[in-house]
Amino acid sequence: MVAPALAVGTPVGNVYPPAPPPGVAMAIDGRTLALRRLRDYVCALKFHLPGAPPREVSLDPVKQFVIEQPDHEQDLLFPCISVVSGEATPDPIAMVAYLDESSFGKHGANSVLQVQYEHVESVTLEIWASSRAERRAFMGSLETAFNPVEEMSGFVLTIPDYYNETVVFLLLRKGIMDDPDTAKNRRHGFIEVEMRFNVVKLVNARTMQPFTTVVLEP
Repeated sequence: MVAPALAVGTPVGNVYPPAPPPGVAMAIDGRTLALRRLRDYVCALKFHLPGAPPREVSLDPVKQFVIEQPDHEQDLLFPCISVVSGEATPDPIAMVAYLDESSFGKHGANSVLQVQYEHVESVTLEIWASSRAERRAFMGSLETAFNPVEEMSGFVLTIPDYYNETVVFLLLRKGIMDDPDTAKNRRHGFIEVEMRFNVVKLVNARTMQPFTTVVLEP
């Protein structure tokens, strides 16, 4: 017996005739994929560091942007950004999860995306630099990068590896933090952003095929 059968109610994706689950279960969660898209965006930016002339640099997505704490201890390559996660709030979109009918058949035959809830999380980006001027350059560039379009505050990215869902990032707070490590040329600040995206699941679905029986009498 599979776990969904133990819950009271109709299991999601039940169809007739019965069919196996569509596709393969995702090995990476939507949150990680959303943060990877944020990393792609930030690492595509050009930062202008002080100097004569100013230096233009971009962050290496592998060595200078850390999404989560690594499994093993490793040195940070300055300048760099590390993600400090916060508590996530599952925000129900409707009274019950619903099916996105526009996704029918897009990710496999006889399948549709079930929208379960909206993931809302405050994510902190810690900026690490070697000097005050370097930190100021990164803080200033990121502030403007989080408002790149005229139509809205924040910005929207698509997540190709997550059924082309979209994720919204909105700047909330920022700050500069000086501690005893400052004397060791370790300057850091932070930018707090809100991240929102829909948590979805690919389930079985079939279109209705109505028919009419007509009885003709002589």
